[in-house]
Amino acid sequence: MKKLFAILVLLSLLLTACAVEKLAEEASPSDVAVEEPAPLVEEPAVEAPAEEAVEEPAEEAVEEAPAEPVVETPAPSDEQTFEVGKGDSVTYKDTTFTVEDIRNVGNEMYIRFDADAYTLKLSGISKPEILNSVEYEIIDNTDYQTKSKVMLRLKPFVLGENEYLLEKSGTLTVGEKLFTLGEVKYDSSAGVSAYFNAGNYQYWVKLGSTVTVNGLSVTLLRAFYKQRQYAVLKIVPTA
Repeated sequence: MKKLFAILVLLSLLLTACAVEKLAEEASPSDVAVEEPAPLVEEPAVEAPAEEAVEEPAEEAVEEAPAEPVVETPAPSDEQTFEVGKGDSVTYKDTTFTVEDIRNVGNEMYIRFDADAYTLKLSGISKPEILNSVEYEIIDNTDYQTKSKVMLRLKPFVLGENEYLLEKSGTLTVGEKLFTLGEVKYDSSAGVSAYFNAGNYQYWVKLGSTVTVNGLSVTLLRAFYKQRQYAVLKIVPTA
């Protein structure tokens, strides 16, 4: 009986020792699995977007109000247009024109005026004549058939630079040379032409043509021959 008791005691001690040893092993740090922290992954540094420099709007230049353009008032024209019929009168530059008759003969307009004691005839369209420094011409005859009227234009007769007006038998001196207008006429083959004398010579020049007279260039610019004979000559020294 004592042996049995001793065996039980011994077994009890052994069991106790085993239990203690087991507890000791479980408590040992070497056997405890320690989870190592995951390595820190450095996140790439995200640079904050640079603040865009906000340009302040430049001060708007105050636009100056554009200067008002200088509008030149055109000089009033001395040219005047009249619608005239038989018996009508118009006054221009102290000259009164009275229409004595208007006819259309052979498709050629014919108008006769009484102008300050002068009886004047004008035929055609844009075939001007002059009187008392006034140039007059028919510019439209479309109303003649319906109203027996035509459009008459009157304007000052003005000469340009180096231009001279010569009436038949009239004279002028240019560059110590005396010019005398002999005749202005129309010829169906030669057209309008003028004859003038310079010194002891007579010169013939067609409308628009030029002749040379002792170092002077003479051009017949215009010619009037229906009423009284006139010529407009441009006379300049030759080069």
